[in-house]
Amino acid sequence: MVILPKHHRVAPGPVDLRDLAGEQFVLSSRETSPAVFDKAIELCSEAGFSPRIASISSVWSSVVLMVRAGEGISLLPINEQQFRTRDLEFCALKSRNAFVDFVMAWSPPRDTSLIRSFRRLALLHKGSIPKRA
Repeated sequence: MVILPKHHRVAPGPVDLRDLAGEQFVLSSRETSPAVFDKAIELCSEAGFSPRIASISSVWSSVVLMVRAGEGISLLPINEQQFRTRDLEFCALKSRNAFVDFVMAWSPPRDTSLIRSFRRLALLHKGSIPKRA
């Protein structure tokens, strides 16, 4: 998802990342979210530019707050829509490559009822995630 101010010129999307080449970006830190950081850089590169990084945060909610404060725009996973506010747009990307795989791993010898419940919940919601365009 691209997180933008509500009245941004490309809102409400879906967004072609090439249209954001001149923007400043607020990204999640590579240390805490390497897959998300690397995907943001990769998507910008595929769109023909390197993002102008205005700020980096180790907490996704802080990234959203920085976008809200006008520091720039951001690319975050779809699940970060929980931080929606009236003054932001969460727009889909047109790129077919705009996703980060979710992978689960666990140790069968340490399996618990909580882990089994989480696995069932993840499988239940697997089909509810919007398909890539």
